[in-house]
Amino acid sequence: MTNTYKNFKAQIENIQTEKDLKTAHIAICKSYSAYGISHTQFTALRDAMIAKREQKGFAWGKGI
Repeated sequence: MTNTYKNFKAQIENIQTEKDLKTAHIAICKSYSAYGISHTQFTALRDAMIAKREQKGFAWGKGI
């Protein structure tokens, strides 16, 4: 497990607002596009973001 992946997991766990979710989503997508994280890691982070969005009841991000 890379430090980048661990940092993103921590960032997702600390999401409090929709802005936090958007910021995490953008950073994770950029890292994935630059080959900073693997597809498996990206998928796991995406699933964690979806779960956090549902937990917090955010309207933004239903398409991620």
